[in-house]
Amino acid sequence: MDRFQPPAVGSAPWHYVLDTLGAKIVAAERGVDFRELKWRKEDIEAWPYRRDLWHLVDTNGFFTRLAWACPVDGRYRLTDWWSERETTSRWGSLVQPDGYGRLEGPTGSRSFFLELDRDTEGSARLRAKLPGFARVATLEKRPDLVLFSFPDPKREAFARKALYSPGMTLATTTWDRMHAEPLGAVWLPLGTERRMSLLELPVETS
Repeated sequence: MDRFQPPAVGSAPWHYVLDTLGAKIVAAERGVDFRELKWRKEDIEAWPYRRDLWHLVDTNGFFTRLAWACPVDGRYRLTDWWSERETTSRWGSLVQPDGYGRLEGPTGSRSFFLELDRDTEGSARLRAKLPGFARVATLEKRPDLVLFSFPDPKREAFARKALYSPGMTLATTTWDRMHAEPLGAVWLPLGTERRMSLLELPVETS
């Protein structure tokens, strides 16, 4: 394990990452050759200066919070968690969301794209994402949901005025709601006023 502090005003928190030995352990646990991980020490050393570092941290925080809640509850499993790079490798010609996941529970399962918003885009930019999701919605094998997570209620309310259904159920939440109750009724589908849990969200059919 290695660690670093990103450049920041004041004292930034320590960020922990795998070192060479840790990466080799991961490869062994996965039963793959170390070279297949495409892990490079130079990439790790560049992380403190990545422009997308905080977005990456927040996106991983979303998934790790959800993954943590599953065994605590005991009835759920996060069976898939794809990074932005993995998701783009599958759907990149159409959309480039921040991640993909699948949650299974006692009432079924839901697969989803994640768009984690950091309040850096205007309404036009948000709407410009939706035609790509509409194209994905025409595919036979597509995720069930498009989830947008926003930093606060004001930003969520602003964004919902710009968003529309792309042919897949689109629901929104805020970071604090998601962090407090990852498996709870925190998701608000478009066109409704009742928040639902992830597995309660309806699935649109084409």
